[in-house]
Amino acid sequence: MKSLTNPTVVKPLLLGVLLAGLVAVVAVAQEQPPRIADPEWDYVKSPHPEFGGLSDDQVVRLDLDLDGDGKATVFLTLKKFGSKSGYTWTAYDPVEGGGYRRIDNTTDGNLIQFRTDTVFAGQYPDLTDRGGLLVFYYGKRGVGNLYRYEIRNGIASSQELRVLDFAKEEDKKLFAAIFKREVDQPLLAEHFTKPPYRVLSATSIRAKSPNEPLSPAPVEAPKPPAAPPVRSMPAPVATASSPPTPAVADTPAPMVERKSPVWPWLVGIAALTVIALLVRKHPA
Repeated sequence: MKSLTNPTVVKPLLLGVLLAGLVAVVAVAQEQPPRIADPEWDYVKSPHPEFGGLSDDQVVRLDLDLDGDGKATVFLTLKKFGSKSGYTWTAYDPVEGGGYRRIDNTTDGNLIQFRTDTVFAGQYPDLTDRGGLLVFYYGKRGVGNLYRYEIRNGIASSQELRVLDFAKEEDKKLFAAIFKREVDQPLLAEHFTKPPYRVLSATSIRAKSPNEPLSPAPVEAPKPPAAPPVRSMPAPVATASSPPTPAVADTPAPMVERKSPVWPWLVGIAALTVIALLVRKHPA
């Protein structure tokens, strides 16, 4: 084979590699899940069979800025989805260019769960970087577990950092430094009168019109054909004095897994075939 410094070999080879890379990028982009425009609308329209969610339940919304860039990650749950360890949350991670990616579980299949009085968002020296949460879970006999959640690019992961033993003064100081209160200090009345979260009505969220879906949008369900118009009753013509017709919000289509089309892979195979033919024309 001729040397790879030969322009007659290098140029087609580079062109084929670039084309194959472009095809791979397009294929990956096609597999990306749709961006969500309205987290509240998406959440209340999703079934919650594992918890038996009711249509008239209240929704709790907590906005936390994990990166310090002013773009809050939205955490949503039903008010009854709580226990001693806190609410179980669905996270909506903001996406560059607008919209959110939904996260229901961590990469190891666990739920995202924490109390609103023992959570820290953002960067903390030696414990978490930007895009992280520090969460404390109370245990028995004056000890508990400090966990870290990392939420980046629509993916969440969790990791146990250490056990805090409040018989040790250094662990008590660490708790106070992270969560801005002493471990044996009762919650201030302000936490209940001005909580860091909002409680919303699921019924009110369903009643509002959803935002326009962002690209790439979920596949829409087919709509039934419209009934043919009655010839003897022509449609009325709108005039300046006619009252506006109230808008009716369509029920959003269910989120459907988008599959990569076949044509990008066919183009990639064709590109590699062209490379092979060009190389064979220049035998050693």
